[in-house]
Amino acid sequence: MKNYYERSIDQKPVLWKDSDKHKPLLIRGARQVGKSSALRNSAKYFQYFVEVNFENHKEVESILPHTLEAHTICLKLSAYFDIPISPNKTLLFFDEIQLCQSALESLRYFYEDYPELHLIAAGSLLGFTLEENESQGIVCIRSLFMYPFSFDEFLMAHRYQGLIDMIKTANSDNPISLPLYNRLIELLKIHLYIGVMTKVVSTFLEKRSLSQCQEEIGDIVETFIDDFNKYRKRILSEHLNWEFQSIAPFSSQRMKYSEVSSEMDSRQAKSALNPLIKSGTGIELVKYANLRHRSMLFFWQREDRNGNAETDLLLETDYKIEPIEIKSGTKGSMQSLFCFLEQKKNEKDDRCSLEIFGANQSIEIIPLYAFSNLYLKQNHTFQIKS
Repeated sequence: MKNYYERSIDQKPVLWKDSDKHKPLLIRGARQVGKSSALRNSAKYFQYFVEVNFENHKEVESILPHTLEAHTICLKLSAYFDIPISPNKTLLFFDEIQLCQSALESLRYFYEDYPELHLIAAGSLLGFTLEENESQGIVCIRSLFMYPFSFDEFLMAHRYQGLIDMIKTANSDNPISLPLYNRLIELLKIHLYIGVMTKVVSTFLEKRSLSQCQEEIGDIVETFIDDFNKYRKRILSEHLNWEFQSIAPFSSQRMKYSEVSSEMDSRQAKSALNPLIKSGTGIELVKYANLRHRSMLFFWQREDRNGNAETDLLLETDYKIEPIEIKSGTKGSMQSLFCFLEQKKNEKDDRCSLEIFGANQSIEIIPLYAFSNLYLKQNHTFQIKS
């Protein structure tokens, strides 16, 4: 196996492995986020590993239509790959499962008839696929959502555990020293520049070449665009492409469907945006969420004759709604946060920026490299709500 860089999802399959009964585990996420590599890494906890890639092993698909009986499928796959498939010893991995209808349908029977076997499936573009197969028993699975590299994972890949530990213990009373702050800002800028996809991160770590990273990013973008044809039954690939090319300018402002493209009306723009959302890329904050659930992002806005106000995100903390304002630099007005505090009677809000850890009245200041600290503040689950 090539160099593997630890991910936050790594412990989830281990906990699943040690449970008494195992629903088939479905890893969901966009292309190139590292799903397959993470699951191959999980194979080290088993004596045997059988990987069925329905993109590369097209002939294997012919085994499944004749039976959906779990034990029979395992017997046939064991014979084909010449590897034993047995409970507690073998990890069976169905990769690119969205390409095989029979494999999707078989998950129900593995859950009902062979729950002691460890079966993990992964795929991209699963949003529509699962909707179409809901009647086939796809509810008999446990989903985990995987996202591109977070900044914490980027630091883990560099083996900067000391910096991670320092971020976790820092706050307004215990800020990070200026030399370490400058180092973290430098690393954050590299992280933002090269992007967050697995192949690009590994290229940077192994080659230390920004130009090669940009080439990898270009290849990934082309792969994403090529995938648009797979949605053709529901949405014109041209609409997806227009949306994909037009969405970047709206990254720091509110987007209106009517402004996305002159080639589409609002209804078409909304329809084209849904697959891009379901593909599962996610902003930095979502990457620290509960991986068992798909997180939704919301913001707060007040439109008033006396003046408008808007916060970038809303976060549930200790069962209370807490607004978050995000700034790309060290300056910027906080009037919207103060407005939210006054109107909603909040005790505390958050501002994420390039500033050091600190506080301004009841507003807590968290550096952009410490997004994960927002997750640490919460008691049980991490959700972003309206």
